Amino acid sequence: MSPRYFQKKFKEVIGIQPSVFCRITRFNFLFSEMNTKTNDFSTLSILYNYYDLSYFSKDFKRYCGSAPSKFYLEKFEFLNQVFINNPFIFQKF
Repeated sequence: MSPRYFQKKFKEVIGIQPSVFCRITRFNFLFSEMNTKTNDFSTLSILYNYYDLSYFSKDFKRYCGSAPSKFYLEKFEFLNQVFINNPFIFQKF
């Protein structure tokens, strides 16, 4: 299967490109790590395979709309419920 054919079929079935899906998945796990106050942004960027902190900041701002230093997870009730209080992605079915 060629990469282009895979991308085309992935977008047809899922509705978004594989790169966007990977970014969303990466940020979902990143949000679950943000509840531990011991992790700073440089540690999170290394933990989630970013090349450097500036690339992490740019990607974070593109995805979340604000810089990581100005982002407060407590302001978002949905993110708190899903990733902090009752982590849905870590539940076994």
